This record gives sequence, structure tokens and C-alpha cells, in this order.
Amino acid sequence: MPLGAARFGLGGGVIDLGQLELITNTTADGSSNGITFTNIKEDEYAVHLLVGTELTNVGGNSHMNCRLSTDGGSSFVTSSSYDKAAQYGNSANNDKGSSRYQNDTDWEYFFSSDNSSTSATGGSYVFLYNLGNTRYSSFTGMSAVNNGNNSTTYYVYQSGIIQLGQIHNAFKIFASNSSHEVKGKFQLYGIRGVPT
Repeated sequence: MPLGAARFGLGGGVIDLGQLELITNTTADGSSNGITFTNIKEDEYAVHLLVGTELTNVGGNSHMNCRLSTDGGSSFVTSSSYDKAAQYGNSANNDKGSSRYQNDTDWEYFFSSDNSSTSATGGSYVFLYNLGNTRYSSFTGMSAVNNGNNSTTYYVYQSGIIQLGQIHNAFKIFASNSSHEVKGKFQLYGIRGVPT
């Protein structure tokens, strides 16, 4: 049997490695500044995939940022530990470039939408790695597209790392302006595999 098709027995059990499994399917209705993901099964999955669709902000143009938690979502890491780098551009070819930040308090532009219009929404695919592993830093990779607030389509590719060897068992997506609210649909998946 080819290795890629094999079913491996681990600890007496049999699992399919690489299988995508839905953890939660939820909606942010635009009534709160953010949405928190708890019970993310970080002890079961080495990789998580967060898919966002129909994303927009209520109350004004904001970025959608992310912070991780080590206590199940009771509080969030805000120390200057988040590093990130991004490449971006737009369909009008008049706004493009790259950005990088070290020692920040969150992952900024985690979901790419800065538009408050419900008719101009965005979507993103975000991978999260090693959330339940203290041996390695947790990191992320994201690709996204959205209709920007100047009626052009934006794209962004971003990666980030948090320089802390901790178990991250929850995270939240929130609007950068505390008076704005997040709206959209989210699906969180785990990719089956044993964290090492």
C-alpha cells in the first residue's frame, strides 16, 4: 500500500492522517467587536484551517485582527510577541507593496476586509500551526481577497509567528477599532494528525 494511502495505528488506534474535519461553523452577526473560538481541539490537531466568507465590518472601516489565548479565551496574549509580514495589492494596480512588523500586540489584517459595506465583502483562508505544542512557536499563513473601501479588489498574503512556546487553546478575531463590529461566516477545521 502506498505510504500516502496508509492508515497508521498510533497508541493502538487507527486514524487517517491529513483528513480535514469540521470543528465549528459559526456566524458573527455584526453586534460585537469580535468573535472568540474556544474548544478548538488543539490537542488533537497540529494544523487548523479557518475559513471566512461574507466578511465585513459594521460601524466603519476596520481591520480584522487576531489574538491568541492560553487560558481558553478568558484573556488574550497582548504582549509584544507577534511578528508578521505581508504582500498586498489591488485590482487598480495603484496600491501595492509589502509590510512587516515585529513585536506587535496582535496579527493585523488577519482577515482581509477593511470595508463597512455589506455589499462589498471579503473572504480569507487562514492556516494555524502548532497551537497545542509547547516545543515550537505557533505560526500562521493567510491568503485573502476583499472589496476595499475605494471600490477595488484587494488581495493579501501574510505569514506570522508568535515567539512563545505555549499552548494556545483559543483565539479571537476582532475589529481594530473598538467601536466597530465584525460580521461574517466562519468555519474552523482541524487537519487530522498528532501534534509532535
